[in-house]
Amino acid sequence: LANQAYQASARLADEKGAFPLFDKDEYLSSPFVQRLSDKTKEMIGDLGLRNSHLLSIQPTGNTSTLGNAPSSGIEPVFMHSYIRTSEQPALPEGINRPSMSPTAYEVGQDIDANGTAWVAEEQGDETVLRCQEDDHTHWQIHPTRGICKDQEVKDYAVRHMEDDGTWDPDAEWAVTTRDLDVDDHLTQMKALAPFVDSSMSKTVNVPNDYPFEDFKELYKKAHATGVIKGVTTYRAGTMSAVLSGDDADEEDGVPRTEAPDRPDTLPCAIHRVRYRGDHWTILVGFLDDDPYEVFAFQSEGETPLFDDYSDRIDEGYIRKNDSRHYSLLGPDGEVVIDDITSHMPSDGVREETRLVSTALRHGSKIGFLVEQLEKAEGSIASFGQSMAKALRAHATDHEVTCDKCGSSSVRHVEGCMECADCGHSRCS
Repeated sequence: LANQAYQASARLADEKGAFPLFDKDEYLSSPFVQRLSDKTKEMIGDLGLRNSHLLSIQPTGNTSTLGNAPSSGIEPVFMHSYIRTSEQPALPEGINRPSMSPTAYEVGQDIDANGTAWVAEEQGDETVLRCQEDDHTHWQIHPTRGICKDQEVKDYAVRHMEDDGTWDPDAEWAVTTRDLDVDDHLTQMKALAPFVDSSMSKTVNVPNDYPFEDFKELYKKAHATGVIKGVTTYRAGTMSAVLSGDDADEEDGVPRTEAPDRPDTLPCAIHRVRYRGDHWTILVGFLDDDPYEVFAFQSEGETPLFDDYSDRIDEGYIRKNDSRHYSLLGPDGEVVIDDITSHMPSDGVREETRLVSTALRHGSKIGFLVEQLEKAEGSIASFGQSMAKALRAHATDHEVTCDKCGSSSVRHVEGCMECADCGHSRCS
C-alpha cells in the first residue's frame, strides 16, 4: 500500500509538479523512504513527489459503523456481530401490546397479547417483556424506557463471507479486539508503523482494572520500538462515564447513569422505625459504603416481624439468590429471613422500595430522596416517613444546603428541612 501510494504521488508530480519544499536528496535519505521498494525510490528520484505525506490511519470507527463495516482500518473487528438496542415510538403493525406493565408479570411468565407471544424476562433488577419478530429483531417493553427494539448488527465483511461460504470465526485473521492482549496490540502497531508516514489511530484495549504501573510499561514498550509514534489506550467500561460527564456540562438535557452491578451479597443496616403507631423494619443495603437498595417490613404493635435473634441485630447481609428472591443473613452468615420480599406488606410497598432502590443505585442524593419521601401523604405516608427516617441516618452533611443562604447547616425539624443559620424552612 505504501509503495503504491508513493508511486502514484510520483506520477502526479511528473504531471503537475512536486510539492514546493521537496528536496530529492534529503527525502531519499529519510528512514521511511529507505524502507520503500527500489522501484519506488527510483521514481521519487526521477519524478519527485506531489504530496509531502500520503499515509495516515484516521480514527474512522464511528464513520465505518455508519457504513455497516465495523472491521475498518487497521483495527481488528470489535465484534463479529452485536445487538443494538434503540428506543421506538410505537410497536410495528402486527405486534400487539400486553394489557399490563412489565412489573405486573413474573419472570418466565408467557403472555399472549391477541396473538403476539411475549415472555417476561429479568434485565438487571427489572422485569421486561420481550417478543421475537424474526431471527434478527426482538421487541421489548421496558418499565422505564418504554418500547425498545433489539436488532442484530453484523459486520459487512462477516455477512459477505458467510454468503460465499468463506467465513471462519475461529481463523487467526478473524480475531476480535477482545481476543488480543496488550502485547498483541503493540506487535500489530510495530509491524504497521514503519510503513505509515505520519500517524495512525490505533486503540489498545485494556481491562477495566488495568493497573497504573502497567499503563506506564505499555507506553515505555511502545517508545522502545523506535517506530511507534503514539499510543491511545481505552480502559473497558469507562466510555459511559466520560459521556455522562460531558452531558452533565450541557445546559439542556438530563445526565444518564449506569447502575453498578450488584454482587451476590451486600452488607446492610437494619433500622426499626415507628410512625404514628406503625412499626417498620427497614433494611438498607450498601455497595462500597454507599446505600444501594432498601427493603421494608411492617409488624403489628411492638412485635417485630421476625424472631428475637433478629430483633437484637442492627446489621447483617442481604443475599440475592435469584430474581426477586433475597435473603437476610445475620452478622454470622446465618439465614434470618429466607425470602425478604414475601414478607413485604403489599404490592405498593414492593413498588415503592424498588423505586427508591433504583434511585439509589443510579446515584440520587440521599438528602433529595429524604425530602421527597417526607412529602408522602395518604396511604403511603407511613411508609414514606419511615423510609425517610432510615435513609436520613446515611445522608452526609454536605448533601443538603439551604435554598436561601447556601449554608450546609440544614436540619430536620418536625418533618421539614430548616436552616440553623438563617431560619429558612422549605415548608414555610
